[in-house]
Parts: sequence; C-alpha cells; structure tokens
Amino acid sequence: MNKLQALFASKKNILIAYVPTGDPNFSKIILDAYVNGGADILELGLPSADPYMDGAIMGGSMRRAKEAGTDGDFIARVIKEWLPKVEKPPVLLWMCYADADFTNLEQWAAMGVIDAVLMLGTPPDNFYERIAKNNIALSVFIPWDYSAADEVRAAQATGYIMVPTRPGSTGMSKQTGDPTSLIARMHSLNPGTPVVGGFGIDDPESARRIINCGADGVVVGTICIQALATDGNKGLEDLLTGISTELALVNK
Repeated sequence: MNKLQALFASKKNILIAYVPTGDPNFSKIILDAYVNGGADILELGLPSADPYMDGAIMGGSMRRAKEAGTDGDFIARVIKEWLPKVEKPPVLLWMCYADADFTNLEQWAAMGVIDAVLMLGTPPDNFYERIAKNNIALSVFIPWDYSAADEVRAAQATGYIMVPTRPGSTGMSKQTGDPTSLIARMHSLNPGTPVVGGFGIDDPESARRIINCGADGVVVGTICIQALATDGNKGLEDLLTGISTELALVNK
C-alpha cells in the first residue's frame, strides 16, 4: 500500500490543495499555511509552458514559475528542507503536464519528497514502470466528456481518479454541474480506488456538495492562489480551515 492509499484508508473526505510551487509571487512559507489549514494532500504544481487545462489564475501561476526557472530539482530541494519542520507531513503529490522533466525521479523518490503523481497528457516511455518501482501512486485525471481510452487510464490508477465537477477549465465559476454519474462510473471502473472532484470548489458549501455526489475527496486550486494573493498566508489558512472543518462533518 502506498502513502496515498493509506491516507484514504484511514480518513474520509480528503482535502487536496494545489500549491503554486516556484511562483515568484509567493514564498516557501506558504507550505505551513496549507498544513495548518488541514490539507491532507499537497498538490505540488510542476510548471508547464502550456497549462492548457488550467484557467487564467492557475495557468498564469504555472507560467510565472516556469519563467522563473522552477523545475523538479528546485521543488525537491524546497520540500526536503521543509519536511523536518512538519509534525505530521501531508501526502505529497506532484501535478504536471507531459512536458515535465522527470529525469531525476528516482533521486526525488529517495529524498522522500514525492508520494504520488498526477500527469495531464501522455507520459514519457516507461514512466508508469518507474513510478511503480518507487512505490509512487499514479493518479489520473478523467475529463467531463471522457472516452474509452480515458476509461482504460482510470482502471490503471493506483492513487486516485480526479474528475471535474463541471465542464470547462479550472477556476472559480458560478457554473455548476452534477458529477454524480461520472463519479459512480469511475468507482465502477476501478473499485476501491478513490475518486475526487475538482474545478470550481471554492468554499465549504461547494465542497460538501461534491462529497454528497459520491466523491471521496475534493481538490481546491484556483481559490488557494486567489486567497494567497489577496490575504496572504492567513487568508489561505482560514480558507482551508473552513473547508476541512466542513468535510469532517459530512457523513455519506
């Protein structure tokens, strides 16, 4: 059992929060706010030059990090330095696109800074074999309008399956959808593997709604960056505390 599987086995209604790693607009100290706010999994963004699935806020953050020279080695060093200061370390998931450089994957695994990967796009050759060998969980993203090929990918997940809660890209939006049937389908394709929902979750009420649609957890991203930009670490911590507190109250 990998660390991500162990987490879902031990706790209900997991909170996954996106971290704009390497974005020069924010400092490394933001990591403490995520933990203090109750995030169970840190989704560490590995920058991409073309974050095509992300809206303006998350995409802009990724591009700034990319232009600043952020890469996997930088992220690994920052996390390695930070982990000894954390009483209860969260699960560390690296979110990336297929243009990410994973040359040093084995080195990062040995440093204990990567527990799972969520890659958008087609991975490089032997990528799945390499992460399996290092006990790194494979999480997959399945689009709203999924295909037979997406169903095959969902069945391969050893971490979690992420689905959107509505059509479109990441970001805060008044548009809502009902992902109940999508979540149920993913559960049927890979029984026992958690299914989490993201896109447009920005407060306790929207998080509760997605859990009640059958999800095992929620992903918050754009709202984290927005909170940091507007109210700093305290704003982020308060945001996550409100959502994590709400999730603890939901009984499915």
